[in-house]
Amino acid sequence: MPMTVQTTEMTVASTNAASIARRRRTMVLILTGPLLLTAMLVGQAKYTQLDLFSLASVSYVEPSAADVKAKKARPAQFPAWLAALNGKPVSIRGYMMPYDSSATTVSEFMLVSTSPANGCCFAPPTGLTDWVLIKMKPKTVAYTSTDEVGIYGTLSVSEEFDEAGFVSSVFRIVADRVDSEPAPRK
Repeated sequence: MPMTVQTTEMTVASTNAASIARRRRTMVLILTGPLLLTAMLVGQAKYTQLDLFSLASVSYVEPSAADVKAKKARPAQFPAWLAALNGKPVSIRGYMMPYDSSATTVSEFMLVSTSPANGCCFAPPTGLTDWVLIKMKPKTVAYTSTDEVGIYGTLSVSEEFDEAGFVSSVFRIVADRVDSEPAPRK
């Protein structure tokens, strides 16, 4: 797959009570196929920006009941660009779909591309690639929000099975933080 890499510089301004600092940082834009991945600096960690619609476009076929029962190994089903992000820090934007809709804080929730307020909040997304399971780091929680949120954490790309042997998720993020008011999309 052809890949285009574009490097650009930007000025990052940070303020605190003691000083004002301006530093030039390099942002690398990587265009691979239809997906634009942006390596960005957030704090000191680099997070690769993902898009829920790009994840949803990934073709994924669940294993058959016979394969699950036989614990038959299957070849990797994820494209190389996505498999390369497994275990890497990423950022992604979407809407919270908490398992307990009455909770004000959560340690685990689904991240979906459309607001549950715009549709039926009782019906989860239809495909396993249509959402990401978000788990907060141990001993941390996120405030629930009906607005779009930004997630920053470590991505896992693999089949995760439940106790019955069925695939329960394919995308998971252990979140470093959740920004309830992320910067607007450009």
